[in-house]
Parts: sequence; C-alpha cells; structure tokens
Amino acid sequence: MTAMRTPRRLAGILLVVAIGVIGACSDDDGTTPGAPQPTRTYRMGFSGIPPRNDFDLAVAAIMMWSQRADAAIISMELPWDSLLAGVPPETLVVRDQVGLANYYRSQ
Repeated sequence: MTAMRTPRRLAGILLVVAIGVIGACSDDDGTTPGAPQPTRTYRMGFSGIPPRNDFDLAVAAIMMWSQRADAAIISMELPWDSLLAGVPPETLVVRDQVGLANYYRSQ
C-alpha cells in the first residue's frame, strides 16, 4: 500500500506546485494605470551632433531628443590655440557655446 501512496502523493504535490506557479504568473506589474511612475535616479542627456554634417538634420535631431532628454551634452575640443594665446576661458565660452546652450534651453 505504501508503494501506491508515494506516486499519488508526489502527483498531488506536483499539482499543487503547478497551480501555485500558474497562479503567480500575471501581466500586472503592480502599478495602477494613470498612477505616477517612479522617476529615474539619473539624468538622460543627448548631444546635438547629427549623424551627417547637415544643419537641417542637426536641428531635426535636437527637436526630436529635446522631447525625451533631461540634459543636453555640449562636447567640444578645447580651443588650445586661443587658451595658449591668453584668451580668458569665460570669453571663449561666451563666444563659442552660449548660443548653443541658449538654443538647448529654449527647447
């Protein structure tokens, strides 16, 4: 008799485990629709450098990522010739980067 109980007992245990696993599966991620989602702990930034050297494409790229970005990346090579010539860094920033930064802010 004990030999007959073991397969039934094992089948019953497997059935309970299978029902538990199937019951645990769900498409629900635990959030209610329309509820505010948790925010990222980092900022997502993009650069205005287009895939091709085309002004219209650069503007289109900036318009596209400005809808998704938290920050803008301005990546430039240092103007060593001007710095070594004694031009103050503040002057270089105003001359070379303020216009782009203001455009980014306006988006």
